[in-house]
Amino acid sequence: MLETCRRNKVKLTVISQNRFQSDIVRAKELVDSGRLGTIAAANAAVNWYRTEEYYDSSAWRGTWEWDGGGALMNQGIHTVDLLQYLAGPVESVFARHRTASHERIEVEDVAALTLQYKHGGIGTLFASTGCYPGLQTRIELFGSAGTLILENNKIVTLHIRGQETSGDPSQQQQPASSGVSPSPSSSNPVHAVGDTHLLQYLDLIDAIEQDRESLMNGEEGAKPVAIILAAYLSAQSGLIVPLEQHFSL
Repeated sequence: MLETCRRNKVKLTVISQNRFQSDIVRAKELVDSGRLGTIAAANAAVNWYRTEEYYDSSAWRGTWEWDGGGALMNQGIHTVDLLQYLAGPVESVFARHRTASHERIEVEDVAALTLQYKHGGIGTLFASTGCYPGLQTRIELFGSAGTLILENNKIVTLHIRGQETSGDPSQQQQPASSGVSPSPSSSNPVHAVGDTHLLQYLDLIDAIEQDRESLMNGEEGAKPVAIILAAYLSAQSGLIVPLEQHFSL
């Protein structure tokens, strides 16, 4: 797809609508501005749930051939994208996965990854569709100068060294995460569509009109896919998989 679009000089976007959510935009600005310092650790968890009936509802669900994967590739890919988007490029992956909570699917419903980032930081990524009744997604960024935690793509904790008591609310500790409710999509994918899809469509239209790259172009879309494919290769081989040796992005 990337090569075809380059050859024909057309625009390609990959739906990753969560990048357009206001707190994700704010988190990206905080990281890129250096206000969190150097990222030492960055973790993510997709604590979702899907019933057996969900997988039974269509023949393609839960199959390697048609679904392409399970909790990582289908449900978790948006969080995988946000983690690498915020924390920085991933250098290598070590992974384990299994089918633990469902009887009639081929693909994984629980996966755990260890990530090595190119900037030297490390992290973990967990994804499951067996976390009854379906709980939150969570991203944790720990830097040398601050900590930022998101639940369901909302900032719930923000600490910046020496600025917790400043007059700028954006620099102060956010409300505790105990009051954050799970996203409806954590147990039902029907509820996953929101206004951020519209923002991404508008960005693509503007990219066409202004002849620029869309904010979520094909190259960006390939990054989380490469991480997940590396995880599957690692789980199969039992080895750490360097992304650059296996995937050309």
